[in-house]
Amino acid sequence: MPLEFYNLLIDTYGLTTNQVTFLFEQPVEKFVTDQSTAENVISAFHTIYASATSDARFILLMSGHANQSGKHLKLNLPGRDLFAQEYANMIRRIQSKTKIVFFDFSYSGQMISLLPHPDTVVITSCSNKEGYALCSFGLTLLNRFRQNPSQSLLKIMEQTQIDISQWYTNEGLVQVEHPQIKETELNQTYLGIPLTNINLKGEIQQDIEVSPFDVNHL
Repeated sequence: MPLEFYNLLIDTYGLTTNQVTFLFEQPVEKFVTDQSTAENVISAFHTIYASATSDARFILLMSGHANQSGKHLKLNLPGRDLFAQEYANMIRRIQSKTKIVFFDFSYSGQMISLLPHPDTVVITSCSNKEGYALCSFGLTLLNRFRQNPSQSLLKIMEQTQIDISQWYTNEGLVQVEHPQIKETELNQTYLGIPLTNINLKGEIQQDIEVSPFDVNHL
């Protein structure tokens, strides 16, 4: 999913490569900024914190493996792991107009209570007690963004939740993953302005649904 999400931001929403920090377990591709070690994750957050402005939008995808360490959720990284609370603390320090954070790993619903601020949209692949990853939540979500990138995050998630439920029905399985979304004004929150919504003069088309924020992403 990380590569597909990177392509979505660049190809669909028009972000430039210098607006995207891409950390990955194996930094083999030219567009991968660095390996996703704890040290590099912390360094990337410090860089973003130093450059973020109050009118910017912060978008984060965290996709991978996690496990419970006692009562605490821990995200697995090459080398030293990081606790979910450590991630939440770094996210909360970012000064931006809005934060949109996607968590695609076991027990990811626990991130909702760690990020209570109303300017933060939290989308998780499952609830806080669900430790399963069977249905490719990330790719299902991305397919919805590709099909209608102008839709609000709430509408995207509503369709994704239906798709996940249908997948379990088709497989004849009891549903053990329930994607979650949290924020206050979900109908008015969008991932960004799709390039298809901008005409050749750079003007936003007025007859379709677009983001209320500037195209000033991190």
